[in-house]
Amino acid sequence: MKKLILEIDGVERSAWVQKVAGILWVHCDGGTFSYTPPKQKLGGSMIESSDPSKIKAPMPGKIIKVNKASGDIVKEGEVVVVMEAMKMEYTLKAEAKGQITKVYATAGDQVTLGSMLIELEVADA
Repeated sequence: MKKLILEIDGVERSAWVQKVAGILWVHCDGGTFSYTPPKQKLGGSMIESSDPSKIKAPMPGKIIKVNKASGDIVKEGEVVVVMEAMKMEYTLKAEAKGQITKVYATAGDQVTLGSMLIELEVADA
């Protein structure tokens, strides 16, 4: 995580910034914000900026609930993990349809930024 000094409306503010799985997470003034860059065009094909087969902790926090187990099928956008960070709940969703191959987290675990929570085998479209 990197500390940055930002100027917002003429006022300097401190922010903590980290890029995880292609998503830029910014913590500033008690709030957490995310930014996902658009798909990039390389060599004539579109590529995703993150790996949909891995669900990682976007920030340090506590796992509140794991909704899926190894072998379960998930749909794109389905909530698989709920975590708490900075007194707020965050829902982590599957970025693709597939089958869970490994669950690393359990309710009550304290996790660090970027910790692997779930791996899945992405289904062919």
